[in-house]
Amino acid sequence: MHRRLFLPAAAVVFLAAGAFAQLSPEARQIASRLTANNCTERYGRSQAAVQFNLTGFDYTNIAAAFSAAGEETGIQAVKHEKNSDAFFSRSDNAPFADAGIPSTTLSVSYVFPDYHQPGDEWQKLDYENMAKVDVAVAVGILKIADSAEAPRWNRDNPKAARYIK
Repeated sequence: MHRRLFLPAAAVVFLAAGAFAQLSPEARQIASRLTANNCTERYGRSQAAVQFNLTGFDYTNIAAAFSAAGEETGIQAVKHEKNSDAFFSRSDNAPFADAGIPSTTLSVSYVFPDYHQPGDEWQKLDYENMAKVDVAVAVGILKIADSAEAPRWNRDNPKAARYIK
């Protein structure tokens, strides 16, 4: 990648909700809701919310940016047929979606045997893969920030209708 010598066309708030990993899922939802409300109050209408598999893969045009970024960086962005939609309203992006902000949660796994259990520890992380995913996410965020088209809800997807404000 080359060094950027200019500012992107728009600001993107990237919330690494993993920082709240020690909190319960309910507490992470509260933290996300407070962040979403504060962003809206402080900056007016937010353009997009992106977090770290893409939930609600086809709810917005955000997945296209991450799919393109994945192609450029060797990471495949996919819609998990069973979990993408099911996890959308239960993930940390939900408070942003509820506020009408196009959002998604990116992850490398939905559920695994130690998920939110005592054995769910850092030593089991694949740091090499995480670094590759981080690059793809960074490229995707830059694509969103530099795009002439703002992130938007997919009006052709009935599951996204409740989030369109």
